[in-house]
Amino acid sequence: MVRKLEATDFRAQRMVLEPDDFALTDGKPDPAPTDLVSSEVWHGIMDLADDVAIRTTSHQGSRIKLLYELWGAWIETTPSDCIVGYAMMDCSDDFAASIISMLHGFYRQAIGTLRSALETMMFACFCELTPDRKTWKAWESGKEEISFGQIRHRLGQVSTVKALEDRAKTAISRTMFADKNRHDSGGWATSLHSHLSNFIHARGNSSNARIWESNGPIYSAQGMKISYHSYLETYAILLLLAKIAHPSLAMPHEAEVLFPYDSRRRYLRPRDRKLCGFIKREVFPASVTH
Repeated sequence: MVRKLEATDFRAQRMVLEPDDFALTDGKPDPAPTDLVSSEVWHGIMDLADDVAIRTTSHQGSRIKLLYELWGAWIETTPSDCIVGYAMMDCSDDFAASIISMLHGFYRQAIGTLRSALETMMFACFCELTPDRKTWKAWESGKEEISFGQIRHRLGQVSTVKALEDRAKTAISRTMFADKNRHDSGGWATSLHSHLSNFIHARGNSSNARIWESNGPIYSAQGMKISYHSYLETYAILLLLAKIAHPSLAMPHEAEVLFPYDSRRRYLRPRDRKLCGFIKREVFPASVTH
């Protein structure tokens, strides 16, 4: 049986926005419901997801707070009137969707949606650095199709990026865009894309049913951990890519927590920890914060 939260718990009440909370509004009050969903349907959809949200925010509140603050900082840091800025706004929606999915126990979706952000930022960085607004516009309008592998190779050959990749390979024998093979998962971006893709296609142990070990959605500490770490890793590499393509981008103050070694050790695979720190020092040498 479900039960109601105590009235003293701020999560017990739902909030709705007033008309003047929206940027575009006629100021008129909302009309009364014209086709109200039934109580049975509402509870059938929401009860399990609400349960996960309550459990998540009861035991993972500080982590959810960090993700929320990073999302807000991403929006505040986004530059205007440039390809990277347009891409960052699109990526902000992916970060928001990831938090919402994670909060409600849809861990596969929380991770999978991050792949869209990675692909968008990689393509935007290529178009910004070349510069190639025509290709960006064609892609935005649906007239241009390009695979992740293609854009990864093209971006890796842009002079600015290639020079950075060469320095990284010399310093720590690891790069962002190297190909994968039978014995190597490839560069950081390459292996991250493969990791996120596993959750798009629900391969191996990456389906929700495997994570929940049940039907769901239900709260899973392991699902939360994987989703949380995937969010942090995607955010870190996207921020570094955005900085490479848009050098005046400032480091958000909230994102500084991602780059100390102790943090990188928690959310990155061992092979990518040194590379993340190296790239951060290369592109944010003084860590001018925003």
